[in-house]
Amino acid sequence: MDLIYDVVWSTSKPVKSNPCGKVVVAWSCRNLIAFSTGYRKLDLNEEHNPSGTNGQNKRSQVTNGINILDPDCPWDVCSFSSGHEGLIQTLSWDGTGSRLLSTDLVGVCKLWTMKAGSY
Repeated sequence: MDLIYDVVWSTSKPVKSNPCGKVVVAWSCRNLIAFSTGYRKLDLNEEHNPSGTNGQNKRSQVTNGINILDPDCPWDVCSFSSGHEGLIQTLSWDGTGSRLLSTDLVGVCKLWTMKAGSY
């Protein structure tokens, strides 16, 4: 997917929550499923003095990715980094199923388009 448009608007209240693992899913009319990976931001204290195992902390640092798959070929997953700094809140396909809109908690809105020949 290629990013074709990016919008940022200011939010009146900064979000101070520590989101963990929220996944957003959208199903297109072309039978493609898009889903986010979710993430968890680490506090500075947690980075320097981890309370869990090293593997767990490495997983916690994974940021918002978007995955797209065809249920008829679930082994062929297209995965890419969304570049969102806040947790992805919505994924929505357009009517043709070739463009995907992603929005996050920070107020960033990104419009993605399928590369030629994809799916």
